[in-house]
Amino acid sequence: MDKIESSNSEYNSKLKTARGDQQHELQLLDFKIIAAVEEVRAQMQYQHEWVAQKLDKIEQVQGQRVDHLLNVVREKTEMTETKIRERLNQVFLKLENLEGRQRLDTESNRMKHSEPKIAAKLTKAENSIWYELESMKEEYRTGFQSIKDSISSLNEISDKKIRMDKENVQKELKELRRQIIALKNYL
Repeated sequence: MDKIESSNSEYNSKLKTARGDQQHELQLLDFKIIAAVEEVRAQMQYQHEWVAQKLDKIEQVQGQRVDHLLNVVREKTEMTETKIRERLNQVFLKLENLEGRQRLDTESNRMKHSEPKIAAKLTKAENSIWYELESMKEEYRTGFQSIKDSISSLNEISDKKIRMDKENVQKELKELRRQIIALKNYL
């Protein structure tokens, strides 16, 4: 009976030791899981902050681009308006000069009866004025077309940049998810 009690006592001792070892391993495993979960949370928080910073930076860059574009449009519009004013002033000066000349020519030509010459000069002056006006219109159109092209180009650049940033963020999130899954499978 002593042998049985001794054997039973030895068995109980080994059982307690095994339970203690299992309890210790469970505690270690629990600690590892908690540490892994905290690390994943920290990485997710970091990724979230990183994405937020990237989006803020993109928004800031887009705002700067829009401001720059508005300034370019404003400058080009002002330059175009200035050119048009200058041209109009030139045309008005020519008209005033032509009117003065016409008066003198009319006076002198009345005596000479040269009305066809006056008509030709008037036609030539009128054609010159129309030509100047048409060239001003063309310059105005060209200016606005270049502004439109600049806006379109900036929009394309910003769209591509946003797509690239979005793809990078999605790739990083996929990699993070893959790491989380691998960590879960490991544990």
